[in-house]
Amino acid sequence: AFGTPNLTRFVGLLVVLTGVVSCATLANGFVGYLQTFIEVPAAIAVICVVVFMTGLALWGIAESLWAATIVTLIEIGGLILVVFVGGGQIDATNLSIEALFVPTSLDELALVLAGAFLAFYAFVGFEDMVNIVEEVKEPERNMPKAIILALLISSSLYILVALVAILGMPLDTLAASEAPLKHLLEIHSAEMGQWISVISLFAIVNGVLTQIIMASRVLYGMANQQRLPMVFAAVSSKTKTPWVATITVALIVLVLALGLPLVTLAAYTSFSVLCVFTLVNVALLKLRKRPDLAAKAPNIISFPKVGAGLCICLLVFQLLYVL
Repeated sequence: AFGTPNLTRFVGLLVVLTGVVSCATLANGFVGYLQTFIEVPAAIAVICVVVFMTGLALWGIAESLWAATIVTLIEIGGLILVVFVGGGQIDATNLSIEALFVPTSLDELALVLAGAFLAFYAFVGFEDMVNIVEEVKEPERNMPKAIILALLISSSLYILVALVAILGMPLDTLAASEAPLKHLLEIHSAEMGQWISVISLFAIVNGVLTQIIMASRVLYGMANQQRLPMVFAAVSSKTKTPWVATITVALIVLVLALGLPLVTLAAYTSFSVLCVFTLVNVALLKLRKRPDLAAKAPNIISFPKVGAGLCICLLVFQLLYVL
C-alpha cells in the first residue's frame, strides 16, 4: 500500500512480536491450571509446554493442524459445559439486570474499558488464519467464510461464559482466581471443576502451538521475500518445516514467559495487535484509491475508517490507563 520496505518489515516483525508475546502469555496461564493437579515450579511448567509444542510444530504442518483441530473441538465442548452447568444454577429470581450494564461513573467506566482492552486479547489468533492460507483449498471462497464463522462462534461463547461467570460468582472471588472456570464449576461439582481444568490445559497448549506456527511462518515468509536474513528461510528436508524460525520463536517465547507477568504480557499483546489492525485499515483505505488495484480488490463490505478510528481510540486509552 505504501511502497515502503521498512514499514513492511516493521509490520511483519510486529506480527511476530504479537505471536511470541501471546504465546508467552498462554504459557504463563498454563501454570495456574496445571498446579490444580500437581505442584510444579512455574519455570519448569513453562519450559516443558513450550518445548513440547515446539517439537510438535517442527514435526509437520499437517500433524500440527490436526492436533489443533481436535483440541479446538475439546475447547468448545468445555465452554458449552460451563454455560450449561454454570448457567443452570443461576437464580433468575435474584438476578439484577442493572449489574449487566456499563457503570455510569467515569472511574468505573475506565475500569470497564481497561477490562475490555485486556479482553481484546481473546481475539488474538484470527489474523493467524491468513498466515497459513497456502494450506487452504479455494482460499478466496473458504477463508472469508471461515473467518466470519470463527468470529461469530467464539464471540457467542465468550459472551455466554462471561455472563455465567459474572452472575454465578462474587466478583472479588472471580477477580482473584488463577483458574476462574474451574472455580466457577467447583461451586456446583468438584468433578466438573477437575474436568474443566483438563480442558483448559488443552486450550492453552493449543494456543501455544498455533502462535509458534504463526510467528515462525511469518519469519520464514519475510526471509523468503528478503526482508530478513535468509537463515530464517531454512527448511528441514525431512519435515518440510522452517526449523530455524521455529526454534528462534520458541527461545524468545521462553525469555518473555519467564521474565514478565501474565497481565503485562496480555496488555502488550493487545497493544501490538491493535497497531497492526490500525495499519491494515489505513492500508486498505490507500489501496482503494489505486485504480490499478481496484479490479483485484475483493468485493467485501468493509469499513476501514471505522476500524482505524476504533483501534486508535483503544491504543490511546491503553497508553493513558493500562501501560
